Amino acid sequence: MHDFAQTTTTTTSEQTIYEHNQEQRAQRGWNELIIFNSLFAMLLVCYTLCVVTNPGEVRKRSCLIFREKKTPTVGRSSSKSVIDAQEKKRSGARRHCKWCGKFKPDRCHHCRVCKRCVLKMDHHCPWIYNCVGFRNHKYFFLLLFYATLAAHFMWITMVESVVEEEEPLGRVFLLVFGMVLSSLFGLLLTAFFAFHIWLAFKAMTTIEYCEKSTKKLGFSGVGQRIVQLRPEMLVASLLTIVGATATL
Repeated sequence: MHDFAQTTTTTTSEQTIYEHNQEQRAQRGWNELIIFNSLFAMLLVCYTLCVVTNPGEVRKRSCLIFREKKTPTVGRSSSKSVIDAQEKKRSGARRHCKWCGKFKPDRCHHCRVCKRCVLKMDHHCPWIYNCVGFRNHKYFFLLLFYATLAAHFMWITMVESVVEEEEPLGRVFLLVFGMVLSSLFGLLLTAFFAFHIWLAFKAMTTIEYCEKSTKKLGFSGVGQRIVQLRPEMLVASLLTIVGATATL
């Protein structure tokens, strides 16, 4: 009788512990579901905005159209708001696009895929089928941020499932495969995101970095400039991309 009572007590205790663990797993599952779906939703919003937002292009104004054998009138205004271009040709003349026939402001480049001049062009991204430029650079930066967080969140939660759960071999294989895949994506996205943070710290775009690496002289043309920022200016550099607030 004593053994029966002890066995019953042990079984009841194990059942209570099992139910408590199941409740904890269920609560943790809901928390992970909410966090991941929130990250994924922000990722989708930023991706959509990257695709549909015009990166910024030179307006079609008569004063901005390049006319051969004529002296450009842009920049002659006596207004104090007019700023001379820093990036110029070797001759000192303003840069113009030979495809669009427009004068190009500083940091403006022509994209042969989009067939237009993009303001503050960073690069053409095939994953969004659009250029990353002045108007959608913030969304691209936040896209990398949320994608990096989502990838790392996936493999971290999968590690817990592989270690703690007693699952069939087939399910464990899928979990391990997904964990390895998401961790690789996380590493790649982390490196890419860190590169863009470094570019923001240096106040450069990807195109400007490639030009500097190729020519070892900074920006091409008479108006060469290499921006040197102090470490405490990192936040200010990031704010030039995401704005005063990082929210959408």
